[in-house]
Amino acid sequence: MTSVNYFEFFGLPVAFNIDEKLLKDKYYQNTRSYHPDHFGQEDSAKQAEMLEMSTLNNNAYKTLKDYYRRAHHILDLQGLVTEGDKHSLPPDFLMEMMDINEALMEFELNPDQTMIAGLQKQVEDLQTGINRQLTETGIKFDAANDTEKQTLLLKAKEIYHKRKYILRLIETLHTFATP
Repeated sequence: MTSVNYFEFFGLPVAFNIDEKLLKDKYYQNTRSYHPDHFGQEDSAKQAEMLEMSTLNNNAYKTLKDYYRRAHHILDLQGLVTEGDKHSLPPDFLMEMMDINEALMEFELNPDQTMIAGLQKQVEDLQTGINRQLTETGIKFDAANDTEKQTLLLKAKEIYHKRKYILRLIETLHTFATP
């Protein structure tokens, strides 16, 4: 679980969809406040503290400016994702992934560019659908009350894990598509 709430750091509400201009403004304001060059005359403890704050500012901005990293951060803040987390996915999704993986094994034995192109299209369509589901869930989360948010976070967690699975498939497909 993340120890630092980046939303809190920037004074923003925890939301999938944020005011990106406000985020950028707060980031630049912090950059000016924490930049280590402004503390060259201070003692080494103060310099180290400002370097740490500058790093935190950069990491927080990098995370919150990207929708998928932001979604991961929200789930992480709630203790819903951890490294090495073994989340169980719905059987129908797993069957579809198994079919794709079997097709990839078949491709290794019998390379067919038409087949790999079809698989790439299928996986890209899955990715588009998953991204849309996460966006829709994020919109609902941002407008929900606290009770509804818990249910939506669990849905977002499942979508997040499906997306990770699909991204691994895309990575695998890229290795086959590269001549």
